[in-house]
Amino acid sequence: MSSPIFRIYSRAIISNDENKILMIQKKPDQKIAGGLWILPGGTLEFGESPETGLIRELSEEICFTPTELQLIGVDTRIIGNTHWLGIFFKAKGDIKSIKNNEPEKHEAIQWCDRDFLKKHLSINELSFLIPEAGSS
Repeated sequence: MSSPIFRIYSRAIISNDENKILMIQKKPDQKIAGGLWILPGGTLEFGESPETGLIRELSEEICFTPTELQLIGVDTRIIGNTHWLGIFFKAKGDIKSIKNNEPEKHEAIQWCDRDFLKKHLSINELSFLIPEAGSS
């Protein structure tokens, strides 16, 4: 087994006027989260703050520049030999510019309702979006 790795990522919770949350479906061949539905964002580069890394990722992935970021929670998980620390922000800004800017990596982007989120997010991630989800 290879040496343990520690990675940090930032994710954005972006909502529309209908209280739906933006999700991205990764293409099946992607190394991280292949085929899964995830919140937009990604892994920080060396020296980046969580906010700076998230702003870069949102620009690259979905052509979105947040005007406001609010820290709402952290999540940690071990996958194989990698310890992942996730930092989650509520992001506000002009959502009209949002599009799939990386179709080679992302199968789709979609505004999703609570039922969809409950099927695709972890209980910790859900607790950031639907507070009562974390209390079951």
